[in-house]
Amino acid sequence: MPPQPLRLAFAPQTDPAEIRVRIAAGPHQLGTARFTCRTGQRLTPTADALLCLGLYPASETGTALEIDGAVDAGLLSRAATITGMFRDWWPGCRSVPVSAQRAAPRTAPPADGTAAFYSGGIDSSFTLADALPRLTAIVTLLGVDVPLSDQEGCARMEAMCRDVAARLGIEAVVIETDIRQKFHRHASWIEFHGSALAAIGHLLSGRIGRILIAASGDEKAWGAPWGSHPGLDPLFGSAALTIEHHGLVARVDKIARIAPNDALMHHLRVCNVARHNCGVCDKCTFAMRALAILGASGRAPTFPPAVPGQGRFKITDDAFLSEMEKLRARAEEASDATTFLPEIDRAIAVYRRKRLWRRGFGLESLPARLRVAKHRWRWHKDSP
Repeated sequence: MPPQPLRLAFAPQTDPAEIRVRIAAGPHQLGTARFTCRTGQRLTPTADALLCLGLYPASETGTALEIDGAVDAGLLSRAATITGMFRDWWPGCRSVPVSAQRAAPRTAPPADGTAAFYSGGIDSSFTLADALPRLTAIVTLLGVDVPLSDQEGCARMEAMCRDVAARLGIEAVVIETDIRQKFHRHASWIEFHGSALAAIGHLLSGRIGRILIAASGDEKAWGAPWGSHPGLDPLFGSAALTIEHHGLVARVDKIARIAPNDALMHHLRVCNVARHNCGVCDKCTFAMRALAILGASGRAPTFPPAVPGQGRFKITDDAFLSEMEKLRARAEEASDATTFLPEIDRAIAVYRRKRLWRRGFGLESLPARLRVAKHRWRWHKDSP
């Protein structure tokens, strides 16, 4: 028996700054996802956002996708290409049929505004610094990197967005959402997050005509499947919204670009194990070593003082291997930073050995297969 289709529809909008999306498996209601703009901007309930939200979860669970509403014709025509990319990238994902009305051709021009997603990390900080002359707003999400249950962390993220926007003279947009939690049982956030960002961009399409999603790697990212990807993100655009994957630049070069900017360095956050930058995890280690190599250690007050012997590099994929190789090249150029070369070389050697071992035993695709199988089993369980 085929699985129940994933159905997405908007609940009636009673507050112009809030949108709710109903999630169903066929006739069975699974819940409602919420998007609330805490800075008061109007959110537009466009079915283009529903399509972006639904394609990846449908591909993981192997279900048809049914959208309640009229979707931009160009975006709808690219749905098969998008799910085909998911299928090719992650074993177990499938191309899925999509049912939606086709919107009439748009006659009005897109809105004039240009926005960028901003989380305080290296990638989004670089995008903000590099694209600032054409930006009218930054968009910070609560409930994504920082869970909504962490009220202190969310308050800090909101204050960060408002402060940076005020310092740079652009508009702050803060959106609180539980979308990550609502799809947690059926879609992995790493693979889903680019689609979700695109959907949020469409909800803001009444005031912006272009939104920038910061690249998480350099040019090597073209060969690294990821939820946000230079070949994927633009496909989620429409006649009302252009989606730009911005900043295919080595991370050490991004740090060099943002280091002189007080507003961005004052809020720089990279840690994935603690509320504040811990100074010893792999992400903190990379950032702190890069700042030291660039001679900019004192420019980042969000990091603790560097302690010799603490911290470790960890390379997880070929894209990050490229980042480490660029960092090594920078260290070689800086005569007073060559002490970092041995630990960089050790990390590269460890990763290459592990990669060879995984490939030798055919284990590279196993995590993706297990993840997709788990989410598909949950879908069948949740939609009798």
